[in-house]
Amino acid sequence: MPSTKSIVATDLNNTAVDIQQLLPMVEATQQTLAAMPGQWSADDGYCSKANLAYTTQLEIDYDTEFFYLHPPDETRPADPEITAGPSPQGRD
Repeated sequence: MPSTKSIVATDLNNTAVDIQQLLPMVEATQQTLAAMPGQWSADDGYCSKANLAYTTQLEIDYDTEFFYLHPPDETRPADPEITAGPSPQGRD
């Protein structure tokens, strides 16, 4: 069966970063689908220590996978909310 990708939750706000939007988007997606998707993708705007901890727990609790498209690394400017570390293997 061919793979499909769909946008199932959206929101509009006037904040410059997406860090605070991950939890509401996950909740809205779960509500729309009445289920937890098997895989998620998020850009680095969602990547913070708190969000990494949150998504790690979701992966454990719901057997789902989160893929951060561009996890933070040492070549980017330091941000106290963003963790530094290597990119997950095969998740580019």
